[in-house]
Amino acid sequence: MKKQHILSALVCLLANISLAQKKYEMVIEKTDGTSIVVNTEDIIRIYFQERTGSGGQQSYQSCPDDHHPHMIDLSLPSGTKWACCNLGATTPEAYGGYYAWGETEEKMYYSKDNYKFNYQSLGGDIAGTNYDVALVVWGSTWQMPSLEQIKELLDNCNYQWTSVNGINGGKFISKNNGASIFLPAAGRYDADEHDFYGRGSLGYCWTSTQSAKDDDDAYDLDFEDGEAYWGDDDRSRGQTVRPVSR
Repeated sequence: MKKQHILSALVCLLANISLAQKKYEMVIEKTDGTSIVVNTEDIIRIYFQERTGSGGQQSYQSCPDDHHPHMIDLSLPSGTKWACCNLGATTPEAYGGYYAWGETEEKMYYSKDNYKFNYQSLGGDIAGTNYDVALVVWGSTWQMPSLEQIKELLDNCNYQWTSVNGINGGKFISKNNGASIFLPAAGRYDADEHDFYGRGSLGYCWTSTQSAKDDDDAYDLDFEDGEAYWGDDDRSRGQTVRPVSR
């Protein structure tokens, strides 16, 4: 309703300007302190439209510049957009941060003993909650992907094992529009070995969905040379996160 009132006022203003037969400029002052000046003689019509992308953020089929992260549109049925890089990364091939499931800060090491929640249930899906590290760190419309969104990615993309700037990983290429995202094979921080496991050869990314088979586990995206699939893993292990948005 507020937009309609503003539009009505602008229409009345332009009508009055026309009747007065005077030359005016329309000045739009922005919140960043800048302004836009338009000669009223150049205005044909004024209207409002929905912003593109989620929460006003533009989506792309590939990164337009080096100012990551970008929201990549893979033309998925649900409308889900995927980030171009991992949480904590500054490039698509960078590993980014490692997080235990439900925790929102990185640690020096990851083990069952120092798992913050001691395997208590955080609910079936933590997306959009205080346990969602993507939302806590990036804010806005970003969140951890659910198991269903991982399945949608796998169903609607062709998978290719490749490397970017010398970093191995998996490329997911949309069957619908050809857009793609690259996930580096960052491995995981193994709670048993107290060390990184599978770096350069295996990839693990948390979902927001707790395992229905074992309360100690949560579902994740697993990928390697030759295949990508969903699985589950011990919640205390450190894995990367690839945020999504709508």
